[in-house]
Amino acid sequence: MQLLERQPAVDPNGGLEPVECNGCVEFQGVGFAYASEPDRAVLTEIAFTAGPGTVTALVGESGAGKSTISRLLMRFYDPSQGLITLDGVPYTSLSLRWLRTQIGFVEQEPVLFDRSLEDNMTYGAPTAVSAEEVCRLPL
Repeated sequence: MQLLERQPAVDPNGGLEPVECNGCVEFQGVGFAYASEPDRAVLTEIAFTAGPGTVTALVGESGAGKSTISRLLMRFYDPSQGLITLDGVPYTSLSLRWLRTQIGFVEQEPVLFDRSLEDNMTYGAPTAVSAEEVCRLPL
């Protein structure tokens, strides 16, 4: 029940909602430590730019910080140091709900439910793909 009753630390509706999004994400000297161990940094001085229309891959050994960076991108966490921007606008000033609608994220391991292919394809957006379109998809 504690998990269900937990309130977000950030108002998902508050913040800027830019009219257009070009998609330039920049990490500037980003560092991160989990709240449970604030003196143990898991990321330090991360800096990169992922430009619009490009593909950026995070590659590295297990435990290198790839998942943490993806969680920072989705703003499940905020950096302990440094700045993340989208089109030059600091992440922390953007509406959380709006920001997450701008990001497409693919996990390394797919999650499939014990349901039909159609149910799995339309989960989260039931009207995005019709049953006929699902049947025409190549397997």
